[in-house]
Parts: sequence; structure tokens; C-alpha cells
Amino acid sequence: MTSRAAPKVQPEHVPARHANATPPDAPRIVSRLAGEFPAVDRQIVDRQVRDTWNCALHLGADVTPDLVEELAREHLIALDGSLDLMRPVRGRGRPPQGRR
Repeated sequence: MTSRAAPKVQPEHVPARHANATPPDAPRIVSRLAGEFPAVDRQIVDRQVRDTWNCALHLGADVTPDLVEELAREHLIALDGSLDLMRPVRGRGRPPQGRR
């Protein structure tokens, strides 16, 4: 009995259609998301929108402004939650006054 190994499948390279493209509705998307996430710097929001657009293009997805906004929002939710974890909690870290 001979065993046959499955042929190795090479991933298909999908060339980016527009390297570092900016979505046509970027200002509107960035403005809306920046309003939803005031703790996140606006430049980070802008970068997230552009990166999401370019990633979706690279993957060959049917890219729409609504898709980009929704995916960028999900990443910003995670980022905003991470910022909460990095902020110091008030009152912690100092020993109480008068106690030793």
C-alpha cells in the first residue's frame, strides 16, 4: 500500500489594486469614528480606516465604505479597550496615608 501526500497548495497572490489607497469616503468615516472614540487620537483613527481599506483591497474583498467603517470600528473597539487597561487606576499604587 502506498500513501500519497496531498499536494501542497500555494496561496494565490492577490495584487493590491491601489497600494496605499485612501477610501473615497475617508473624511466622513474618520469623522464619525473619531466622534465614537474620543480617547483615540484622530490620526490613529485615520490610519485605521486607511489600513482597513487597503487590507480589504489586498484580500480581494468587495470593498465598500460601509464595510471599511464596520471593520475599522471593530478594531477601534479593541484598541479603546486596551487603552483602558493601560491607564492607571486612581488611588492605586500609593500606600494609604498614616498606615505602615
